Amino acid sequence: MIWLLSFVLLGLAAWAARRRWPGVDRWFGGLLEAPPDKPQASKPSWGWLALGIVVLGLAFTILEVNQPYYFTQDDALVAELPGMVYGCQTLWHGKFPDYCPVGLMGGPVASEGGGSLTYPPTWLAYAIARYGLHDEYALLEVFAALHLLAGFLLTWWLARHLRLSSMAATLASLALVLSGGVLIMGRCWHMVIPTVVAGPAIALCLLWLKEKAIGWRWALVTGLVLGVYYQVGFPQEWAYAALFFGLGVLWLVLWGEVPWRRALWSLPALAWAAALAAPLLWCQMSFARDMVRPPPYGRGILPGLAALFLPAPLVHCPHPNFWGSTDLQYMSEFYYFGTILAVTFVLGLLAWLTSRWNRRWGRERLWFFLAVVAFLLALGPQGGLWQILNHLPFLSLVNNNPFRALPFMVLFVALAGGAVLDRLLAPLAPRRWAPLAVGLLGCALLFYHASIARPAFYSYGFRPYPALPKLLAQALDAGAPPQGRLIPIAPMRSILPGYALSMMHGLPAIYGLFSFSGYDPLVQSLPPYRLAFERLRQDTPAALKAYGGRYLVLNEAAVHPRFSPNPFERGMESISALRPVLGYLPKLEVASHTFAPPDEIWTLKGSDPLAFPTGDPGRSLPIRFPGRGIDVALDGLGPGPVTVNFLWYRQMHATADGRPVPCHPDRWGRIQVELPRVARNLAIRFDPGWLKGLLNGGLLALLGLLLTAWFNRRPGE
Repeated sequence: MIWLLSFVLLGLAAWAARRRWPGVDRWFGGLLEAPPDKPQASKPSWGWLALGIVVLGLAFTILEVNQPYYFTQDDALVAELPGMVYGCQTLWHGKFPDYCPVGLMGGPVASEGGGSLTYPPTWLAYAIARYGLHDEYALLEVFAALHLLAGFLLTWWLARHLRLSSMAATLASLALVLSGGVLIMGRCWHMVIPTVVAGPAIALCLLWLKEKAIGWRWALVTGLVLGVYYQVGFPQEWAYAALFFGLGVLWLVLWGEVPWRRALWSLPALAWAAALAAPLLWCQMSFARDMVRPPPYGRGILPGLAALFLPAPLVHCPHPNFWGSTDLQYMSEFYYFGTILAVTFVLGLLAWLTSRWNRRWGRERLWFFLAVVAFLLALGPQGGLWQILNHLPFLSLVNNNPFRALPFMVLFVALAGGAVLDRLLAPLAPRRWAPLAVGLLGCALLFYHASIARPAFYSYGFRPYPALPKLLAQALDAGAPPQGRLIPIAPMRSILPGYALSMMHGLPAIYGLFSFSGYDPLVQSLPPYRLAFERLRQDTPAALKAYGGRYLVLNEAAVHPRFSPNPFERGMESISALRPVLGYLPKLEVASHTFAPPDEIWTLKGSDPLAFPTGDPGRSLPIRFPGRGIDVALDGLGPGPVTVNFLWYRQMHATADGRPVPCHPDRWGRIQVELPRVARNLAIRFDPGWLKGLLNGGLLALLGLLLTAWFNRRPGE
């Protein structure tokens, strides 16, 4: 709060000084002058572009050398990458990954968006990792490298179109792609990384709207940018992008920089964007109807305002939510994006806010305005705007952790601050050493920052992914047709290297094992899994049998936990939600007991198979998984009920030998199918609503076409 108060006091002092001393007023006013429109001013210096690419490459290299698989940590390591690899492998085998049977007793994959499996760069990154690097687990490293390079080049192009010097454009581009918000957030949640491409692309669309001739091409390109960005599957970041686009158009219209008739071209653009987003959005909204969600949560960036200007060790700030397990002394880098542009932005903001009001007060100030909005949003409850968004119909479902607005804030601050930097250096233009020194200093600061951007929201003690030890593979029947599910008993987090084999979260997907547990906030908040979890907690022996619980896997982290230096994390490092299951061991029939460090495994008898005639649980039916559901070989079974030991969702339907048959949940929430006659094959399909989404997308695309045709016929400006 002291930093906000200091800014207010500085603003009051600047306002008074400008009214009292004309020289001060002229100096502040000069910071906001448009850059000179001369041929030599607009000629790019390719040396600065090359230097920026070199700095970016060296920064990426040092990150990977210091911490291999840098962009695969926290949720990206234990949840996102396993699902993405499973989905891409399924796609590579010619099957669309709509349904994953491995974790959480089966659930959606591509249709819930978390794995970015409908986002084309994901497929490109997987192909490069698989065939170029021969390492599927490097998917997220390739994903990050592609986006950081594309984001740098796109931001540089944007900055040059804004007539920033090549030096300022390079600093602005590096400030975005190497900002702590992008690096540290992006290594934990891969969905944040595409912001470095989408943000500049949206800004270019706004610039195009303002300065160039527009028509159907502008509408189509803008719609593609917003529509493809939605396929990343992170609705909150997409909503922020759409918000900044809408506010940008409104600001340009209000200050007379764009005629309102010209701005109406945003309508077909948004229709195109909605058409592209509709298929995935329809599926996600179908799930959202059933979700039980907590109210919006998370803190803003107020504790780290000092770190916006200074790197470690000059300041020390915690994560907004106090997350982190190791390298906590560098957590202030989460906020940092280079001192120079942050300082010049504040000078420019003071100059703007203390200037005399007139009809041109807001002209040419778009990036300042959007930066202030993004800052207020990133402040969270203290900024007020985040609280307002929490009451909007769509955002109220996804608007968590306000610090996720940081990448957008950095983009707008860098663009506005870069322009101010050029104005500050304009008097020194004849002395070439001045911009050279400032540019080199800025690059050095950002490189230093990247070299110590080591923290993650949680740093696990393993890399992706160790092979199963032979003894553990034998105990879990790895590689054989699935006989049942494992019940992992381990804390939610651990820094122990052996946690890699705990089979918690999404890790069983890597090893082709079936688990009762998993980590998918969407699936875990839906009624089917909530019912199963409550049944296992309240009636453990019966639920273990019903859900096919065959292997109890006790990880060393649950027996001898090692706590990280952060006291805030120790609750997650010590609590195992399924630990009470061990108390029922004396009541269970154990077939074998194996020590396979770091795990201890009990194999249970009498568990229900994964598919069986309802009246004969001793008879296991063969199953396979075609990507969109479950196939069961009945071999002439029927009539009568069949239990398929996966959770039932209302998006499921069943056919026996191609004919529809009734499909409903039994009292445990498992899939139960009624066979009216003898059948050989049972097919259960998970249908999240792609067809309806595509139909809606088609209608929206038609609307976009009609609007485009209408506006093409109207005289515009």
